[in-house]
Amino acid sequence: MYFSLPLFAALVPRALSFVILPEAEIFAELPANVPLRSTVHERPSLKNAEKDDTPLPVVIWHGLGDSADADGIKDVMSLIDEIHPGTYTQAISLGKSAGSADRSASFFGNVTEQVEHVCQELAKDNILRTAPAIDAVGFSQGGQFLRGYIERCGHWAPPVRSLITFGSQHNGIVEFQSCKTTDWICHSANALLQSSTVWSSFIQSRLVPAQYYRPGGDMENYLEYSNFLADINNERKVKNATYKENLAKLAKFVMVVFKDDQTVIPKESGWFAEVNHTETDAEKRVTRLQDRQIYEEDWIGLKQLDKKGGLVFEEVAGEHMQLKDKDLRRLFSNVVTEEQPVHRKRGLHISCYAEEDHLGAYAFRTILRYTTDITRKAISSKLDSQSMFPPSTPTAHATWSRANYLISTDPSLVDMEALNAAFDSDFLYWAKPLPRDVIRTMLDNGLSFGLYDTSTPSENEATSADIKTESTRPGPLIASPA
Repeated sequence: MYFSLPLFAALVPRALSFVILPEAEIFAELPANVPLRSTVHERPSLKNAEKDDTPLPVVIWHGLGDSADADGIKDVMSLIDEIHPGTYTQAISLGKSAGSADRSASFFGNVTEQVEHVCQELAKDNILRTAPAIDAVGFSQGGQFLRGYIERCGHWAPPVRSLITFGSQHNGIVEFQSCKTTDWICHSANALLQSSTVWSSFIQSRLVPAQYYRPGGDMENYLEYSNFLADINNERKVKNATYKENLAKLAKFVMVVFKDDQTVIPKESGWFAEVNHTETDAEKRVTRLQDRQIYEEDWIGLKQLDKKGGLVFEEVAGEHMQLKDKDLRRLFSNVVTEEQPVHRKRGLHISCYAEEDHLGAYAFRTILRYTTDITRKAISSKLDSQSMFPPSTPTAHATWSRANYLISTDPSLVDMEALNAAFDSDFLYWAKPLPRDVIRTMLDNGLSFGLYDTSTPSENEATSADIKTESTRPGPLIASPA
């Protein structure tokens, strides 16, 4: 008689929901003669965070004139995955497509609305919303936009553990960047920024760089009309306490400035420094963050971050966004993907051990090695249960056996009641029970791997049979901890 054994190998941060895997290699790397025993652990509370070697998801926001599908962004995503294999990365795109529309949105749009849109989209992502936290990487203006995400949405959208910004304009700009001769989008934006209408509601709600424009000699208009920067820097008389609370929760906030930056004016803005361009004395020209009111009165939590060692000032050689591989590797290794305590929700933690090794984690890492970029994009799409694909053409089911255990892809072996009971349990805190017809359709349209104990029920009792798969396309899918 078959009855089910939990296959939730480790309820780690959901780096993946399913992966495409060559069938012949599914269990090629698992050790032979593996005795299993299931162990139930209490999930640590928020006060007792634990370390986990599974990489947190990483969100990237590109800079002005760039797009989510640019080669440089793709290179960064590949580098992060090389440093920590299996990392789920998402590049933020604001256009209807990741190309020219996304690039245009980096010049023209309402930043407040753009940040809100990103908050909503990340909160809907099935991977990001169930991870205990995410890491964030912002390039140029993408840095202050991600900070805006943290301050405005960090208490309800996916929380950020560490933020690293490259050449960002945290204290604004006094001049717009120079444009290439043939870049007419850039020239149009520049003309508007330099016009006398920069503080008009029309410009402040449509020209992106104008919304972090901060001329030292016109602070009155800046404080009254700035659509974005004056707000997230809490520079107005009425302070938003939530901004400070959310930013202060970061484990690390790393601000990278380019030594020879001539694009961001002033470059010290990347460190929240104030620059007096009329000051002739070089030593008095720059007021560092620690000597400014925003730090002394801790308007946005920077002082609190600094006191706990979470505020990091980095300088790298080169011009704006001229990043060297060695610098990226060092920063990503030490910040974005370093193992840090992460807060987990309370619940049950089910794991299976193989002698001295953690079988679930071992199998999970093995699966991750075969993950493709296509799969990572596919798993983040939201599945509409009302418009699922019809059952696919039946295929022969595969089985593997060892001792009293059977692994099978036959969905008919799955006990749907037990599966729903698992969805309704504390240890699957991100899931909820589904109607039987939805579960049946889900199982018929995915390749579900169930682990079953063939011994008598009196010797071993278990409750759940399979792992939920969400398939929006046919293909060889294998479920992994989701």
